[in-house]
Amino acid sequence: MLVTEIYLILRKFYQLRIVSASDFHIDNAPLFLKPWFLRALIGDELVVSTYQNGNVRAFWPMQRRKIYGLIVLQSPDLVPYTGPWFQYPDDMGDAKRSSEFRKGVKALMKQFPKYHALFGRINPSIVDFLPFHWEGSSVRPRITYRIPADWSIEKVEANMKSSNLRNIKKAKELCICEERDTNALWQLSRRTFHRQGLEPHFSADQLKRVYHACAEKGISRILSARDHEGNPHSAVLFVRDERFVYYYFGGSDPDYRNSEALSLLIWEGIKWSRELGLGFDFEGSMHEPVARFFRSWGAQQYTYFEVEEIRSVWVQFLFFLKTAFGRR
Repeated sequence: MLVTEIYLILRKFYQLRIVSASDFHIDNAPLFLKPWFLRALIGDELVVSTYQNGNVRAFWPMQRRKIYGLIVLQSPDLVPYTGPWFQYPDDMGDAKRSSEFRKGVKALMKQFPKYHALFGRINPSIVDFLPFHWEGSSVRPRITYRIPADWSIEKVEANMKSSNLRNIKKAKELCICEERDTNALWQLSRRTFHRQGLEPHFSADQLKRVYHACAEKGISRILSARDHEGNPHSAVLFVRDERFVYYYFGGSDPDYRNSEALSLLIWEGIKWSRELGLGFDFEGSMHEPVARFFRSWGAQQYTYFEVEEIRSVWVQFLFFLKTAFGRR
């Protein structure tokens, strides 16, 4: 009996811990689940739950935060979606994969450390949300927009609204510059937030760390659009993995909103994805004006899911206050 209890304790310790970046990886995982990427973004707040059953492997990285003494597990800010991520044998059939996925989700959620609330955004490749629901989480759909990898640049143009093409043409008098640091992007993003009466929900240092971690691997570009006096109108950080180029982060100067600089930079990112043979992911938005803008590029709509589990009345109360004051 004692031996069994010790085994279970050790098994749980080794399957779930605050890990170093070298402790886990699945080769085909998307960029936002890569350990080096998450380490650059959130450092020692990274927590990883793992699952293995024969040749089936899975992991789910989350950020562990302490807020007013309450433990919250969440998909990090500056990450559009995370896990879980599964790797199956090539010869495994759909029915078996589905069964393993459901068992794996249950195991992964049970192996997380004790928490008062969990907020996770699930990768769009996962369409079966029922295992999360069965584990007690509420599930909400969210939307992203993607341009498939096999669309030629001519097909992209044909699917865009004509106003986008006019905006790109209008902005071509601006100079597109390749930035080597995040300074201009950070300042422009702050101006974008301030115009909406908001503060950035991340730090300049986080943005810098993510950019340099990606730049070291040659998978990022910061493009800015500047006028002849050198004033930056917009800047965008694009990152990529083996599947997509992502419109990761952008900012614009409200004083130059009519220059259409952002449209010019997005077009450059789309062209980059065509050159690489990758899809283009806008990362989506539930805000109507932003969603309308993304749709105007002819991008296809994809659904992904957000899971939420609240185990503490104090967390419920805090969210009630946030909602109440946010409506004022």
